[in-house]
Amino acid sequence: MFKKINNLIITGVIIFPIFLGFLLVYKYGINFIFMDEWEIVKLMKNVNENGFSFHQFISQHNEHRIFFPRLILVYVSLLTKYDSKVLMYITQFMMVCVLFIFWRQFYKKDRNLIFFIPFSYLVFNYGQYENFLWGFQVGFAMTLLFSLISLFFVSRYINNAETKYLVLGIAGGIVASFSSAHGLFVWISGTIILFLSRKNNVIMKITWLFFALLTFVFYFRDYGTPEASKVPFDRLKNLVAIVKFFITATGSSLSYISNYAFEIGIVLIIITVISGYFVYKKKEIAYNSFWIGIILFGFIAVASMSFGRTVHGLEGALNSRYTTISMLIPIGLYGMGLNLFLKYNENKVRFSYYVMLGIIIFFIPSSYENGLLKAQDLKDEHLREIVVLKTYKTQPIDSLRPMYPMPERIRETIEYAEKMKYNIFARTDFLTSASALKYSGESIETGLKLENLKLTNSNDEMYISIYNAWAFDLPNYAKAKAVFLCIDGLGDFLLFSDGKRRDISEYFNNKNLYLTGIEGSVNLSGINFGDYEMYLKVVSFDETEYYTSNEHFVLRYNSKDDIKLEIYEY
Repeated sequence: MFKKINNLIITGVIIFPIFLGFLLVYKYGINFIFMDEWEIVKLMKNVNENGFSFHQFISQHNEHRIFFPRLILVYVSLLTKYDSKVLMYITQFMMVCVLFIFWRQFYKKDRNLIFFIPFSYLVFNYGQYENFLWGFQVGFAMTLLFSLISLFFVSRYINNAETKYLVLGIAGGIVASFSSAHGLFVWISGTIILFLSRKNNVIMKITWLFFALLTFVFYFRDYGTPEASKVPFDRLKNLVAIVKFFITATGSSLSYISNYAFEIGIVLIIITVISGYFVYKKKEIAYNSFWIGIILFGFIAVASMSFGRTVHGLEGALNSRYTTISMLIPIGLYGMGLNLFLKYNENKVRFSYYVMLGIIIFFIPSSYENGLLKAQDLKDEHLREIVVLKTYKTQPIDSLRPMYPMPERIRETIEYAEKMKYNIFARTDFLTSASALKYSGESIETGLKLENLKLTNSNDEMYISIYNAWAFDLPNYAKAKAVFLCIDGLGDFLLFSDGKRRDISEYFNNKNLYLTGIEGSVNLSGINFGDYEMYLKVVSFDETEYYTSNEHFVLRYNSKDDIKLEIYEY
């Protein structure tokens, strides 16, 4: 009875990180088209108009060929009107499959379940928050999953010599390779463990090499190296920076602080050398071939990032998007260390295992905590950008830049998404104007002052920006449903009204006023010369009426060189 209760508790502890993964998406995932996802919208347009095109799906995306992720991204998005949260949940489902692979490799009848707990917390590590909260990154999850599937079956083939396992390993390798460039490394790590095992049919090894070569040839056919991925020769001279990047990236899945990540990386490399030598000496390569394979995969991937991303500085080594791949190093070391720990009662084996376990236990909580804080920041950023995207027609071009580095290239794509009611354009809960509501007749105090307005007048655009201001439903001491900048003669322009204002919440002693900061920009290019009165329209919390701000301003546009903002004198 006690054993059953104990196993039930341990099972709950193992499952808990799965719940945390889905909870992160539920609470912090935002249905919002962001960065590379606009390329998927373009592909959806082509599919809608011309049908499926193998060439378009297999074409390069930066250094990657994301054929299989594109299939999921496009066809799931066509079914869901590009609901990116659905894609985030698919990523979580894939991570559950990843955990299941580790379970299959771990499980032995006489093993205590408690030893499996670290796997679960590493797989759902919040250090991967970007991959968990960006629908497009389903491709990284696919790469991870199918790389593991490939190495799992290659390991099965090594230990059982059944051809079907090698066939499944090859299939997994192909899917991984055409999910991201990192997937190609499965062929290298798979080749190493096949030949290190020193057994199995030579013909089968040649078959593996044949498909590896075929995959590489097909992958690099008509391949163009992106500028961002080119490695100048002079960069290779800075070996110290590359090595430091490599070591830091190795430990980055367990710490977001560069110094700690660097130190962890050194420890992981030392453990790799000790464990690797012991496995070789004891002829345990075949038995540990899966763990060796994923350790090699992780190190090769980190090495490729070190050569290609060192130019971004050491902070690039801590990029959360790479955690999904770099975490294979501590996972593989823990898995191999556990095998040795349970089989050999030797000091260096026990020491390596306890050090590895200690690092995981000590650093994983802070990784989850930091990931949670970053997830909140990402959510705030996307909520702000949603308002910008929803009002893109009246936004200056620079306001669109955070969601795509070259916004002028996606104007037509945004128009298409709006026409098809994709993503946020499917939402009906956005107010487009306050004028449709009843005017309460009240003017209220807001935090919009002249110093909160900035006028930008360049050769390309003229626009007005609001920053560091606040407004709320003052008569009801409640958060406003929406806030608009009204410019007489031009209309109402929706502003972001969920900015964090702890000072306002504390001043009015009302925690409901924490998210009352307002900001936004309005493109004024093309307006006629003249005076334009401006003020805020604050929509009541129940969306029944609106108030106007006490503060009114005037934009005096006399000529292209004579334009200024002033307080409006009644």
